[in-house]
Amino acid sequence: MNSVSKRTFNLVLGGIMIAMATVLSFIAPFKLPYGGSITLCSMLPVMFFSYRCGLKWGLGAGLVYSVIQLLFGLGDLRGLTPGTLIGSIFLDYIFAFTVLGLGGMFRGKIKNDAAAFTLGSFVSMMLRYICSFLSGWVLWAGMNETADMQGFIAQFIPALANVTGTTLAVVYSLVYNGAYMIPEIVLTCVVGFLLVQFAGKQVLDLGCGYGWHCAYAAEHGAAHVTGVDLSEKMLEVARQKASFPQVEYLHAAIEDVDFPPESFDVVFSSLTIHYLQDFPAFAEKVRTWLKPGGDFVFSVEHPIFTAYGNQDWYYDEQGNILHFPVDNYFYEGQRQAVFLGEDVVKYHRTLTTYLDTLLTGGFALRRVVEAKPPERMLDIPGMKDELRRPMMLLVAAVKL
Repeated sequence: MNSVSKRTFNLVLGGIMIAMATVLSFIAPFKLPYGGSITLCSMLPVMFFSYRCGLKWGLGAGLVYSVIQLLFGLGDLRGLTPGTLIGSIFLDYIFAFTVLGLGGMFRGKIKNDAAAFTLGSFVSMMLRYICSFLSGWVLWAGMNETADMQGFIAQFIPALANVTGTTLAVVYSLVYNGAYMIPEIVLTCVVGFLLVQFAGKQVLDLGCGYGWHCAYAAEHGAAHVTGVDLSEKMLEVARQKASFPQVEYLHAAIEDVDFPPESFDVVFSSLTIHYLQDFPAFAEKVRTWLKPGGDFVFSVEHPIFTAYGNQDWYYDEQGNILHFPVDNYFYEGQRQAVFLGEDVVKYHRTLTTYLDTLLTGGFALRRVVEAKPPERMLDIPGMKDELRRPMMLLVAAVKL
């Protein structure tokens, strides 16, 4: 995506997110006097846009959204004194909604995207709460509605119901704004955490086969998915059965493809890398393609499974399994194996090579899993034998 098309994409996406936030702000099942209301996660689109496109774009979208909210909220500003009016315009609208553009502040600083987005959203929404509190403090300090204010406080904090003067304005503003903002902050954090896994991301699937993982990413909100595979027959099936507008399939060997730096948020590869001769060079290409904080997730045949070469059990004369052979473990390189009845060439590497290549090549490890059958599958014939040796290795890493 060149600079012009990226700018256009951000403008279009920003417009969509602002429009969505505006529509959601009118879906308010709980309303209070003076304009306070719990909405259907109306702050979420602007914060997501910030996380997706960066703080500069996010703050710009927040500012535009604040002006729209101000225009719709002009009726709530009638009767205010000039000083209070100016304070309310900036604290209740311009500052309060612009700070939502800080939702992406922790992207790349926290390894887990869902945690980074949730924390950034929480801080942004708390800043909005602070703005609303300050505005309310100023507004209600000049109002002579002591009985009504004390009655409202008594519903939430009876022990503070009899405060007066400046303290009354402070407590009332804290309670009033908290009554609608705290529930919405909690709701928005939960929804945001659940939605952010693939939402808006650029995903690359190397060795995509029939497109199953491409389809999963698209179904879970990825903005664009690129699937690469050497088999045109598999890609034909993928285009038919895993076809989405945002999914693009490329017919190529994964060691031959190239992309501009920082093109992807997630690079995924399932049971393909053990066909590549040079893993360090491949990992470096992936690191280059990933954005800072991007994820590299892959599965390979376990080094114990690939060490000997033929990838089959030793049997006795009656055909019963004796053991699985492991030999030449530290002799890395080419192995001859049989896959689906065909002779294939695979490349054996030690566990150290896989993990240390990542750790010394600009990645940090998230998780390492030696896959095994779950308990519910052990009644299937042959599955218990899979507990006798590891067959697959799953690795999740993040670009530093």
